[in-house]
Amino acid sequence: MNPYDPNTEPGTHFVADTLGISNVNMLNTTYRPADPLYRASTRVITSAYELNEQHDRVTVAARDAFPLLESIGRGELGRARGEAALGAARTATSRVAAALGRSGARANLGRPAHPAAAPSAGISSTACHPLSR
Repeated sequence: MNPYDPNTEPGTHFVADTLGISNVNMLNTTYRPADPLYRASTRVITSAYELNEQHDRVTVAARDAFPLLESIGRGELGRARGEAALGAARTATSRVAAALGRSGARANLGRPAHPAAAPSAGISSTACHPLSR
């Protein structure tokens, strides 16, 4: 069972779901720090939590922008306030765009951290970690 909510913790949910594990934090515990799989699994853990944080930033920025953009769309702002609202809308949409621009975590989760873990090597994602067996 995946304990992570995909709506609030998309990074950890994705990792747990893909690897068939229930605790993302335990991913690197079966390896020694010098082992390449330790470094790879630590990178996966870090990327999962970075994606969660990015999701939070985008959600907050979008939530802050929504009421202003909605009122502009309904035409509820007067002409005098319209220019100020336009400036505020630009700021709000810039915040959303800036939050969306931080895509390093998602990019890290989408590629193999170690060449041996690549699908072309014939290894299934659930067979890579002892906790998934």
